[in-house]
Amino acid sequence: MSKYQEGYSLINPNVLNKDGRTLKARKIQSVINDYLKNKTFSGLILDLGCSGGIILSNIQISNLQKIGVDIDIRALKNARFNQDINNIDFICADGMNLSFRENTIAISICNHVYEHLPDSTRLFQEIFRTLKFGGVCYCAAGNALSIMEGHYNLPFLSWLPKRTAHYYLQIAGKGKYNYEKHLPWWSFKKQIYMFKLYDYTVQIIKNPEYFVGNDMIKPGTVLTHIPKWFLKIIFPLIPTWILMLEKPLKE
Repeated sequence: MSKYQEGYSLINPNVLNKDGRTLKARKIQSVINDYLKNKTFSGLILDLGCSGGIILSNIQISNLQKIGVDIDIRALKNARFNQDINNIDFICADGMNLSFRENTIAISICNHVYEHLPDSTRLFQEIFRTLKFGGVCYCAAGNALSIMEGHYNLPFLSWLPKRTAHYYLQIAGKGKYNYEKHLPWWSFKKQIYMFKLYDYTVQIIKNPEYFVGNDMIKPGTVLTHIPKWFLKIIFPLIPTWILMLEKPLKE
């Protein structure tokens, strides 16, 4: 498929960094644990864009079989030969066309994945289709209005038209093609309209220690004292949104 970022681990080797991915797993685990209070899930947990499998290997939820999906063959080979990773099935597959039947996945993980796909609308449609009724997707999503683009550390990159962004990358020596397609909140929200949305973004800002976010937000700093009502007003400007997307129970 044209314009598909097939070898992302070559572009960004940090996705195979054990320490960094393990810390990310702890963050994801903290949100999932909070959401799962008084809830019981069984079946499959699916990590979309699993890369080297380090995050999924560090997620611990009872009664769930782990499956990792990615199109990056190099990263999947790294996962399969990693002696620290056990009890995970890895599949080379397209997130826009998943091979799972409807209503089969208990929990999906979509951690900074949507912007890498040519059609993120199809990604969320597939997540919704494959989730069980009452199933949930952990979703971390970057904001197009973020001043500093997180993949290339270039200011205002995601603000630019694609052709200009390509030139910007080339001039900065960061690559030749800007694959990422970040969305502003009002566009992103349209893609997830079918889910029941639980926002964790504001909670993490207010209580970073509980959600393993001390590396990003220091407890007791000015940011943690911003009133919730104001954070909700400026929500569309926050660089990254952390959400739990629940497929409503069948009526």
